[in-house]
Amino acid sequence: MMFFFGPKLGAALMYPALELTGFLHLGDFLRNTDALIVSIWFTGFFIKFSIIFTMGTLLFSQALSLSNYKPITFPLALIVVLLSSFIAKNPVELAVYFNSSWATFALCIECLIFIYPLVAWIKSRRARRQSLSSEP
Repeated sequence: MMFFFGPKLGAALMYPALELTGFLHLGDFLRNTDALIVSIWFTGFFIKFSIIFTMGTLLFSQALSLSNYKPITFPLALIVVLLSSFIAKNPVELAVYFNSSWATFALCIECLIFIYPLVAWIKSRRARRQSLSSEP
């Protein structure tokens, strides 16, 4: 983006890629590609959020040893909406949050990928030891 806007304007724009679409023209028949780019962007965001929310709901239901995940789907969605409005009320607050504490939060979340298999491995070892010690 710096090639098109320069360092000062590129840093000042909130969404430089979206601003760049104003200069993009596909022939004489397609002048405003903003709507196309935004629809692709929102579709990708929706798919990504849906997958993450579904996996989170399934993991949470398995952690609580529930046989059905459907009863906790709506409460978890409500918690996600409330937390998202609590974290940042506008884009400026969100930018401050990303600059100040996002790295610590993201590191903790990314470590969960390694913690889940570790906990499963520890549980299986304990179960194996208990089954071996309970055999006559």
